[in-house]
Amino acid sequence: MRTIIVLLGIIFLFLIYYSLNNIYIKQPSYTKQEYYNNGKPKATSTIEYTKNLPINKDGFKDVKIVGAMKSFYDTGELESEFKHIDKDRSESISYYKNGKIKSKTKYFKNKVQDTFETYREDGSLQFTTEYSNGLENGMSTKYDGKGRVVFQIPYKNGKREGLGKFYENGILQLSVEYKNDLQNGIQREYDKNGNIIRENIYKNDKEEKWLPYNG
Repeated sequence: MRTIIVLLGIIFLFLIYYSLNNIYIKQPSYTKQEYYNNGKPKATSTIEYTKNLPINKDGFKDVKIVGAMKSFYDTGELESEFKHIDKDRSESISYYKNGKIKSKTKYFKNKVQDTFETYREDGSLQFTTEYSNGLENGMSTKYDGKGRVVFQIPYKNGKREGLGKFYENGILQLSVEYKNDLQNGIQREYDKNGNIIRENIYKNDKEEKWLPYNG
């Protein structure tokens, strides 16, 4: 009987220890701020933590970033911000010192999703790439300062796949076939009127054959 009582006591103490070390303790959120030496704000973020165990750089285990994180230039202008839209979706935006948007990135479950965009300092769109599950999937497009397409390259699972097109002053100059991220197929050159003036066959990024073209 004494042995049974001792065993029950040990089990009881173990259960108490386990409960104390796995209990969810909700702590209030707080705002973390960093500053440059000149006193200007460097970064700010709202943090929420669940256990009072000091084991990481923020001093707590299971830290959860809520709201938005922001960083600033040393002259005080907003440089970038990261914000949660909902449970799975988030977005980051970077800025030039003049306040114009520099880039936009959307995330789904911490992976890049939808259209990634970059802009010039004057606010004009410079570059777009479609993403899915963290990889380029879809068209990657670059624009000149007048909004005209410079090139369009299709991607599949992070690799170039399909027909890429290159332009000068908005006029098609070159078309290239890609397969498995390498140039494979016919490369065509065009004159300013859109007529084919040259064709080459490529295999694994190497020119295999030049095709005479008579128009």
